[in-house]
Amino acid sequence: MQHYEIKEVFNRFFKSKNIMTPYVLDYGKKNNHIFEISKGKGIDHKTIYGVTVLEINGGDESGAYTKTINSTNYYHDTDLSCLCHSMDEVNNYVSTL
Repeated sequence: MQHYEIKEVFNRFFKSKNIMTPYVLDYGKKNNHIFEISKGKGIDHKTIYGVTVLEINGGDESGAYTKTINSTNYYHDTDLSCLCHSMDEVNNYVSTL
């Protein structure tokens, strides 16, 4: 899956920016997950990083967090998405997906 395809999936899955981490830094894919890395400022005005994870062809079939985009089902796994306080923490987390 190409970078631009992952970006398209995230743009279609989420219609607006994340208010806590609105600045997208990168997209990636690991195993059956695609992810978006973004950053913003926390309530203490320090930089925070968000990792939003979508599972490819998995998750809850009820449709609450599932969307079909380009004939593929994506599930927003809120348990896998996380908030980090450094890029080292982001990279360590992404390596566990």
